[in-house]
Amino acid sequence: MPTANSLSQPAPDRGHGLPVGLLVAGIVVVGMVAAAVALFGTTDYDEGGYAYGGWLVWTQGWVPYRDFFTRIPPLLYYIYGIPQSVFGPSLLVARLTSTAFAGLSIGLAAVVARRLAGAWAAVAVVWLFATSTVVMGYHFHAMAPGVTGSFVVLALVGLTWHSRPAAGALLSGAATALMVLSRHDTAPMAGVVVAYLVLWHPAPLKHRVGALVLAAALLTVVMVPLYHMAPDAVAYMLTVGRSAPPDVRPQAFMIGEAVNAHTMAHGLWLWTKYRAGVVVLLIGAAALAWWCRRRGSVLKLPDGTALALAVGAAQVFVCLVGIIVLRYSPSTLLYPFDFWPLAVGAAVLFASAARQTPVTFRRWGPALAPAVVGGVMAFGWGPHVGITTGRPTVLERVDSGARLIAEHTSPKDRIFTVNDPHEFLQAQRVILPELFEAFFNFRDSRSTAVLDRLRLFNREMIQQWLSGDANVAVVSDHSLSWVRHSGRYAGGEALYRVIQDGLDRNYDLIAETEGTLGGRLRIYRLKASP
Repeated sequence: MPTANSLSQPAPDRGHGLPVGLLVAGIVVVGMVAAAVALFGTTDYDEGGYAYGGWLVWTQGWVPYRDFFTRIPPLLYYIYGIPQSVFGPSLLVARLTSTAFAGLSIGLAAVVARRLAGAWAAVAVVWLFATSTVVMGYHFHAMAPGVTGSFVVLALVGLTWHSRPAAGALLSGAATALMVLSRHDTAPMAGVVVAYLVLWHPAPLKHRVGALVLAAALLTVVMVPLYHMAPDAVAYMLTVGRSAPPDVRPQAFMIGEAVNAHTMAHGLWLWTKYRAGVVVLLIGAAALAWWCRRRGSVLKLPDGTALALAVGAAQVFVCLVGIIVLRYSPSTLLYPFDFWPLAVGAAVLFASAARQTPVTFRRWGPALAPAVVGGVMAFGWGPHVGITTGRPTVLERVDSGARLIAEHTSPKDRIFTVNDPHEFLQAQRVILPELFEAFFNFRDSRSTAVLDRLRLFNREMIQQWLSGDANVAVVSDHSLSWVRHSGRYAGGEALYRVIQDGLDRNYDLIAETEGTLGGRLRIYRLKASP
């Protein structure tokens, strides 16, 4: 039976080589999915945006907020940019970067689970990940969760490192700062970590204070210089646009639909579906605890179990508040920053409960964890991992568009585009800074001076660019159609006409090709421009 100090002395496991075999099988499944995503994964703006921003930072000397606006803290761009500058810019390099961080998360989460509750808990963590296809998709695509999740797990490693509490406190402090510098919407989890450091961590007071000072120093060193260079843009990012006039705020605040019972139920159903294994293990652990209590015993849990669950639960709770109060989309619940702490907590809880049941179940009960998790595959498994077998693949379509752009443009061109940045990344071409996040940065506003300070844009700026300020324009059919018909913009048709009229009036079509990331890709050059 595990003791409260099971971190340093994990209870022995039964079942001989079965845990090792299941652990290896889970890793094989995860590796196969990672390879499939890298080669055949679908894509969206985020993949190109993180990689392209990183390439701009490390090779072109751009500074976030000063030179281009971003809705998040800057760390992900610096992390994704290093491999882009070393191995060459491409979407594949970005995906492999995210996969490497995801692998670190898997390994560290399994180590934490094993230290707390033995080998079966580690097996359960791996299989929780292996059967959560949406979560794997987020981690293996070049998006935020792959990198950010590794910092979340590092914080858990530090908080549960009871054999070296001083080092653990410092590690968790640094990891928490890195987590927030990657995505400031992980602040709920960071708050739980800080509260634990202040109130309950076993390290001496001076080390706990040192951990908080270290976290604050990292945040200060990164963000204060950026704020000094671009205070309006940094404030806009930190306040999710509320520091700007109403007509400059993100459109979600202006046209967001009121959340009703149906949308909330749908969001919660999707959360449950895509974290089905976690939910099943939590229910199973609760049932075992009830069983133990009926038999007159009290379930004893390893230190760190409640902490891990609290870290993940805080993220889910604040997401729910954001949906209800700030009218965020219920899809906010799907971004899996909460996954690793909840997975570790559920695995440890179930394995610990199974060990404290009668002898027959105690011998083989922990083996039910991966079996139960495997059973939810019929419920949670699906195409949501983001893989397509269609040809050409996304990588091939990006390569096709990049070759055309590189052939018909030069590094000196000022390029207007409505496209996502994947092809410009691989072609090593720089677009107008305001278009870094494509039309996510468009505002239906007349506050041109404010928008200019923030590196956002409006119709007036588009008309200026397409009147000769940009000597090259690159557009694809799908991107133009999205501007026109997506419903994101109340005046989508009028916005489309502004772009198309500018192209027809001032530019000559010089090249086009089919089969690129956005369908048919067209390149225009300003009339009489060399």
